[in-house]
Amino acid sequence: MNNDSQHTADTTAAASEAWFLRHKRLLIALVIIISTITAISGLWLNLPLESHEVFVARTAEEMIARSDYLVPWINDAPRLKKPPMNYWLVIAVDRIVGSDGDITEWESRAPSALAAIGLSIVVLLLSIRLFDIRTGIIASLLLASSSGYMTYSHSARPEMVYALFCAAGLLALIHADHCRRTQLQCAHAKWFTWLAWFFFALGMLTKGPQLQLPIILGWVVAMLWNRRARDILPVLRPFTGLLIFIALSAWWYYAVYLRIDTATDVWFGETVSRVAERENKPKIRYIDPYYTYRTAVMLLPWVIFYIFALLAPLSRELRSNRASRVLWCVAVAPMILLWFSLNRRWYYMLPVVGPIAVLMAAFALRWADGFFEARKAGWWRNLLIGHILAIAAGAIWLTLEHEQQPSLSIVSTVAVLLAAVCALIACIRISNSDRAGNDRAFVCTILLAAVFITAAAADGALWSRKRDDARASTYLVAEYVERAEPLFGWRDTWETEVYYLDRAIPQLTTADQLLERAPDSEYFWLLVPDDENLLLPDQLHGELIFDVEYARAGGKQLWKISNR
Repeated sequence: MNNDSQHTADTTAAASEAWFLRHKRLLIALVIIISTITAISGLWLNLPLESHEVFVARTAEEMIARSDYLVPWINDAPRLKKPPMNYWLVIAVDRIVGSDGDITEWESRAPSALAAIGLSIVVLLLSIRLFDIRTGIIASLLLASSSGYMTYSHSARPEMVYALFCAAGLLALIHADHCRRTQLQCAHAKWFTWLAWFFFALGMLTKGPQLQLPIILGWVVAMLWNRRARDILPVLRPFTGLLIFIALSAWWYYAVYLRIDTATDVWFGETVSRVAERENKPKIRYIDPYYTYRTAVMLLPWVIFYIFALLAPLSRELRSNRASRVLWCVAVAPMILLWFSLNRRWYYMLPVVGPIAVLMAAFALRWADGFFEARKAGWWRNLLIGHILAIAAGAIWLTLEHEQQPSLSIVSTVAVLLAAVCALIACIRISNSDRAGNDRAFVCTILLAAVFITAAAADGALWSRKRDDARASTYLVAEYVERAEPLFGWRDTWETEVYYLDRAIPQLTTADQLLERAPDSEYFWLLVPDDENLLLPDQLHGELIFDVEYARAGGKQLWKISNR
């Protein structure tokens, strides 16, 4: 690049940075407001819990009922597949809002919504530390307007809380490295390193060590790539860090191990065995880049920025940037390590979606700078307009009647279309001489996406009717089965029924168990999966009471079983 081109590029970037600096307070407030609205939109609808969420809500209820806050319980049995942090947070919400011991849908999701807001702030701080304020604003807004942010801020599952702790640990580690490189703050470095290990330990109490280790490994690889191998151990402080990590997290595992004999078998099955499981898994998965493209789904509608972020080491905009190497390695390390496991869970990548959003913002802004430097602002304008039209089309499509999910209301659709018009006007006004105008257009386009997903969440249009069917059919069970009557489940965990009926449902799996239950009473009730062909022993008579099919897949049957 010649001196004139370099001067033009620097001037373009400086003009963009100046606009963000002039409006810094307003834009930071906007980030917090949008992140909050997006995270809480529709929580008041009491959207039915899906099966994985029920584990959290019901486990918290049973822990409260037993006054046992160490061992998680569900359906009168220990549930050790997940550590207790998310249960504790849900219990804390219940204590704050009334302490009645009944966990509602919104109470079980409140920790995830708050964690999502926290994650957006962490992304802002991470961007400012590695890049600048404009990258921070755009990265946080890209995250808060993405499909994964919406999905998991509205889920009781521990994924968003886990993502917050992992991202916060990475931020503290990167800040510790910054302090070490800044001689005036070198003494503070160890405190931020220990803070990083503190957050990683909280993640261990939330979901386990699955992502903390790849994140640390990715950071180490980036340090080697940046030719700073000698700084790895002084910054990471693995000896004291591991002591903090073990002291804060291992105590719970040890305490449960002393109380529950099968604890180690469960934990081994959830970690080593699950990763190493090979039976009944198609070997084609070894060449399937699952975590690469499924992560893109969580970052809709910003897929094009995600694709180029993954190409950061090859892109002219970021290949020589040391900060981008750190983020790239942190994002790619989990993809590679998880790839060796034939199990596939796209949400495993949620803890690095924040760092990926920073990388996406860094690329997008430098890409835009390049267009303006080359006097080709029209290319960037057309890119933004393409996103606007796609979002508007998505709103119109959701307005139509759909058998498997609720529709977007007319009011919400009008709101999205009005926001789209505003964003279009901002894009049309983009010119090569107005760099700040591009920044306004970019922010408006991102806000349009936020309006869309917020409106869809408020109307419940993002979720399948399957969970509504599961809850409605469970209430139907209550119309037939008195609380004092025996109710069992056939070859399933029936967690949704346990939660909404507020009762234990013992599981039966063999014909002998059916016969054992028969003499205990004149009859008993049996829940059976809709796709199960129930074959009763000759001694028993079964009457099918109802058969309900859910939207998309699944369903349940209720049988009344008696002796012949």
